[in-house]
Amino acid sequence: IILKEHSRVDFLKDLCKCSAVITASGFTTTSEALVIGKKLWSIPFGNHYEQLSNAKCLKKMGVFTKELNLRNIHN
Repeated sequence: IILKEHSRVDFLKDLCKCSAVITASGFTTTSEALVIGKKLWSIPFGNHYEQLSNAKCLKKMGVFTKELNLRNIHN
């Protein structure tokens, strides 16, 4: 796992070069990752309806949506 600082300039380049993406369950990054065929771990942020709804749909699509913890990282 490589953590990167937020960069509008390098984001798309890093997204294209990476092998997988860990992100919140918002719409934009999850959609971009799926469109370009990246493995995706989408974690719903807080108790936000949009995040929970997106995670539910993503889970049906086979995306890993469990919480971020050491056990899930290992799995």
